[in-house]
Amino acid sequence: MAFKLFDYNKETGKLFMDPGGIQRLRGLSSAPRFVSISGHSREGKSTLGNFLLASPVFETSDMVEGCTRGINCGISVDGSLAILDCEGLADVDQSGVPGLDAKLLATSLLCSDYSIFNAKKVLDETHIQEIGEMALEQRPGSGAPADFTRRRLHRHPRRHREAPPRRSEER
Repeated sequence: MAFKLFDYNKETGKLFMDPGGIQRLRGLSSAPRFVSISGHSREGKSTLGNFLLASPVFETSDMVEGCTRGINCGISVDGSLAILDCEGLADVDQSGVPGLDAKLLATSLLCSDYSIFNAKKVLDETHIQEIGEMALEQRPGSGAPADFTRRRLHRHPRRHREAPPRRSEER
């Protein structure tokens, strides 16, 4: 089953890592590749995650209310893949939590090797602008768990190396 990796406090709007989720990740024998799935509310992110993992690990529903709160994580059977299922953007449950969409999106992107923006419709300029605006909202001091992302980048330097300098051509 999926487990909670990030949650938020509705009163303060602060995002935090779930201690149980941290323990589950530390218990893995090797570091999986992280794939985040984000998008608007009620557009099939959890269903897509279940499909990618070939197992019904994420809760799904055909009700108006979304199933996912914060960011949940599901691990493949062999442990090589971790799917991050992000709460839907503009979810009705987020009302009263300013900037939560930006925090969730930025956190899921920073923690991922790959990212999927799931949409039922064709992505248009409006979707791109919304993502850009949310990215601009996410600034230092806004409550995103930056320590986690710094540690993750430090733990996996092979994934975030700079390209070697180019040699100039000899003539």
